[in-house]
Amino acid sequence: MPPPHEKTPLIPSPSLPPAHSLSASSLHILEALSPSPSPPSHVTSFILPSSTSPVKLKLAGLCDYASQRRRLIILLIMITFIEKPYYVDDYVNEFYPSYSDIWFDCTIFEAFILCFLTFEFFVRSFYLSRGTFDLTSTFWKGPGCFNLVHFSYFSNLAVLLGCNYWESGGRFSPFFRLTFFIISSRSSLRSFRKVVKLFPEILRILLLQAIIICLYAWFACVIFSNKTVEGRENFEDFKSSVWSLWILVTTANYPDIQNATYDDNRLSCVYFISFLVICYFFMTNLLLGAVYNNYQSESEREEKEIEERREANLIESFNLLDVDNQGVIDLKTVEMLFTTLNTQHSSVGYISPERAELLFALLDGNGDHVVDEEEYVEFCKVLSIEFMDLESFRGWLEILYPSLWGGQFFTFVRSTGFEYLVDVLLVANSVLIGYQSRHELAGDELSGKAHFSGLANNLELIFTFVYFCEVLLKVLGFGWTQYWESNRNRFDFIITTATVGMNVMIMLPNGVDDRRWLRFASLLRLLRLLRLVTASSQFRMIGEAVNEILPVVGKVGRVLFCTFYFFSCIGVELFGGKITTDPNSPNYEALKGTDYFLNDYFPNNFNDFPSSFVTLFELMVVNNWIVICDGMTAVTSEYARLYFVAFHVVGVCVVNNLVVSVILDCFMTEFEHRRERKSMGRSSVTDKEGVRIEENTAVFDATSITGTNTKVTGKWVARVSGRGIGGRRKSSFLRTVFTHRGSGSSSKNAMINILEEEEDVEDVKEEFDTERPPSSSFQLRSPSNSIEELEGMSLEQLARTADAGDTGSNSRSTSGDGSLCGPVEET
Repeated sequence: MPPPHEKTPLIPSPSLPPAHSLSASSLHILEALSPSPSPPSHVTSFILPSSTSPVKLKLAGLCDYASQRRRLIILLIMITFIEKPYYVDDYVNEFYPSYSDIWFDCTIFEAFILCFLTFEFFVRSFYLSRGTFDLTSTFWKGPGCFNLVHFSYFSNLAVLLGCNYWESGGRFSPFFRLTFFIISSRSSLRSFRKVVKLFPEILRILLLQAIIICLYAWFACVIFSNKTVEGRENFEDFKSSVWSLWILVTTANYPDIQNATYDDNRLSCVYFISFLVICYFFMTNLLLGAVYNNYQSESEREEKEIEERREANLIESFNLLDVDNQGVIDLKTVEMLFTTLNTQHSSVGYISPERAELLFALLDGNGDHVVDEEEYVEFCKVLSIEFMDLESFRGWLEILYPSLWGGQFFTFVRSTGFEYLVDVLLVANSVLIGYQSRHELAGDELSGKAHFSGLANNLELIFTFVYFCEVLLKVLGFGWTQYWESNRNRFDFIITTATVGMNVMIMLPNGVDDRRWLRFASLLRLLRLLRLVTASSQFRMIGEAVNEILPVVGKVGRVLFCTFYFFSCIGVELFGGKITTDPNSPNYEALKGTDYFLNDYFPNNFNDFPSSFVTLFELMVVNNWIVICDGMTAVTSEYARLYFVAFHVVGVCVVNNLVVSVILDCFMTEFEHRRERKSMGRSSVTDKEGVRIEENTAVFDATSITGTNTKVTGKWVARVSGRGIGGRRKSSFLRTVFTHRGSGSSSKNAMINILEEEEDVEDVKEEFDTERPPSSSFQLRSPSNSIEELEGMSLEQLARTADAGDTGSNSRSTSGDGSLCGPVEET
């Protein structure tokens, strides 16, 4: 019987690609895996070396510093929060409110990071240069091919190095650290590009709002003259009227601004109500709608462009491997590609020989033992799957004592009835904790210490012991690997471990018997009641929806963080050291009489970066922001108001609305998907083609997958490693890749039919993160260089082979579905 992968070959084995083609092909795959891939022409221009010298190929591994570089740049950003402000003297100023004594001189640490990044940049430049070292090759590869990102990265790095060695450069370093952080991440650049494209529409709405404010300010100067109390307080002149109405737009002074005149004339409320209806209820929501609509349109356009570039890179990668232009590649070629990825691009994750066999079988969806172009464009999608031997899920009890493990007791431990029993105990324990906390809930004064005594405390110890036994029995019944797979079990394990630890600490004769520790342990157990909440399908749906949107909101959160960071830089520069409680300071005298002084708002300042972030968050919440603004204006000038207006426009009107828009869009999409799935009434458990799929895992026999025989034996478990992907969507994705998809040109149509059958097509247009398993020195076996011939076949077999080849396995397609490629976060 012919060995696996070599049974009934349809065509002669393709020639093996040279090392240079493998390196280029792997680079295109790496680019396709990135969240924002570049066009294939840019990949070959800016990433692929011009020569194949051994030195440069060795440096290829050194250039794979994406994750290390990202961590170093994050550390560079964090330096700003712990370094001493430029205006602070060597001694600690006790008059600075909420002043921190923990400041560090980070000059040497920052210099080390910058020198390392500079070394890495020059290593990469040497790798890209033609022949001898040529730095310009990093920035310029020919006419019309200038890499602005590389040039900006190098320029920013040089400026930061200069600021680090310039005595007064510390004042400007935070600004350049921020630009360096943005430039070094294509994801951040893409997010800021979206924000920039939102500004034209937003500015038109803000301009219309400004015109309305000016008109109402004009009316206010006429209606509320300075002879009235309202006129003297808020509408003394046109400038003060505009400022008062801008505060009113944020509702920070309502109804205070209305009360002075409303007591004398009730009709005056028409002025304020009409203004709020137009500028607050209508214009503010119009602004949110504009942000939401433009963000959605820009996201759809960008996603389409990303998918086109991703597919183009995969097709280019396939063409480099298909040296004979036969339209297919075989297992040996794919193994050589995996070896190249292992040796040159560790960020993709190590691919073991067994995983290589299984990945090839999934790629070969029609079972013809070769991969054509349509199947190859699924490369990134298939690469997002992790494989584990089912034997690794077996616990030591199942291995050593299978009869005990399969008995009635441990079968009950693994059943839902055991979960119901634990839930009943949790409810009983919560009643006991409520009884013990009756004095605290009533506000009674309690003594500081108490010993273990009384029925209630003994019951607490019993419950603690029961929870410990529950964890122990589950670990024995499921095995540690399978037990730890469940997030619910992880949560229970952490809470139980912390509770047992606190009880043991108090029981031991170590002098620690504070009853508050016992109360804290009891409150920790109350957190386990959340498992009862997750039992409800509605609450579980909300939790899964939140899990879906967190990765997306996290990307927009970078924009919010950078906005806070930028305004903190400006705030420290403008107001740093101005707020002080020193009675001899002129700034302290200037604050007297202001609302800032009377309300004791001194901790809300811009004296350092941590304080600036807290103050900016208060400004984003809007409530009482005018008090902080008055304090900063008192110690500087009225022009300081422009800073607060700018932050409100950028931070609240644009970025905060952008975050809200993303949350709304994700929730609406997720709820729509789940409503459709509920109406279809489909189960998440299937057993198709020998593959059992439940939630986000698939159990299968590795001997044959999608009609392709492998050299791997036994039961294996496949799991989608993408984070932020719902269980139902992962289940549909696994059904797709583990289904035999026919042959030839019908392969892609069969996949689309499966997707439409199992789930909405939009469900699979998501990005899967590629997990990064630990690196290993174990390498793939070296493939053979021999070419298999069509020997020992009858004329009838040759005829069937030719017909099969004509039907599409030997044809080249111009498109493929690469919509499920998984992003690898790059810097």
